[in-house]
Amino acid sequence: MKSFKELRESQMISERNYKATLDFDMGDPREYADEWEDDGVYIDNWDKRKNELVVMSKDKRGLEKWLVDVYGLEKREVRGMVKWKILKS
Repeated sequence: MKSFKELRESQMISERNYKATLDFDMGDPREYADEWEDDGVYIDNWDKRKNELVVMSKDKRGLEKWLVDVYGLEKREVRGMVKWKILKS
């Protein structure tokens, strides 16, 4: 079994994305997508029925900062929300 370091060096792992799931009841989030992309935050999934939005970013600190500054959450809430996922090439 390869170690994480060996996987990273062999380029099997292409990039790491950080995701956060949010309650979103302010209409269609695609209206704000252009502004959010300037901040490096992208819409991953939006479930209109559940009012649930999943946003992602390649930068963990950038996503956390966006959640506090733009979305209006508290820093304590944000720390537990941001999860990372490795996408394979």
